[in-house]
Amino acid sequence: MNLGFLNDDSIFLIPTPWPKLKKRINKLLERNARFIVRVERQKDKSAAKVQAEQRTSINNSKNIPVKATIRQEYIKCGKSDCPNVKHGPYFYAYWKDDKGKLRKKYIGKYAQVGMNTAKDRPIDKDHASNYNISNNSKEV
Repeated sequence: MNLGFLNDDSIFLIPTPWPKLKKRINKLLERNARFIVRVERQKDKSAAKVQAEQRTSINNSKNIPVKATIRQEYIKCGKSDCPNVKHGPYFYAYWKDDKGKLRKKYIGKYAQVGMNTAKDRPIDKDHASNYNISNNSKEV
């Protein structure tokens, strides 16, 4: 059997001494520990971000009339290099004011949290990015 590519100078045949191997293992363990700490910090930041978004949704849902309809919408961002076609869902409140003009207010990512208006308020879950009237559309 001729293994010409493996000669006496090959790195595959040189055993690694235990102190050097132990040092490599300790280095990898330290790197792994740092990575775990970084992941845990990211989780904490994510939880804090979700709580902040929930507080924003609660604040934005104040002063919305009881007769408003809450809609879940997906929005196009408009960036050319964005891999996502649509972002969301985001919640918006729609209602007509005293003069009959349609009003729209952004609530946030969390509509159910802290709604201080009617509990049986309808939520329209359509996946369109714009206001869509589905009752008047003709079926083909």
